Amino acid sequence: MDEKKVEAIKNRPIPTSVKEVQAFVGLASFYRKFIHNFGTIASTMTDCLKKGTFLRGNKQQDNFELLKEKLSNNPVLKLLDFSQPFEVVVDACRSGI
Repeated sequence: MDEKKVEAIKNRPIPTSVKEVQAFVGLASFYRKFIHNFGTIASTMTDCLKKGTFLRGNKQQDNFELLKEKLSNNPVLKLLDFSQPFEVVVDACRSGI
């Protein structure tokens, strides 16, 4: 991710309206594949929108900060360099995928 985007995420204030929560969760959703337990973390923020008003509590604020941290400190994802040695680790199960 671009350094300017990372800084913008780090400096983003806690949402104070329904639109701001929707915008932040939408931004974070773009990277959901790279954030372990994204749905669980984001659900506290989206659940508070169900009544049409944004009710912010400690859990929503903690998960907002957690998502900001995960978005700005995610490991580097890049294409494999086949000229360099690498190791493949597989997690497999006989009864499922």
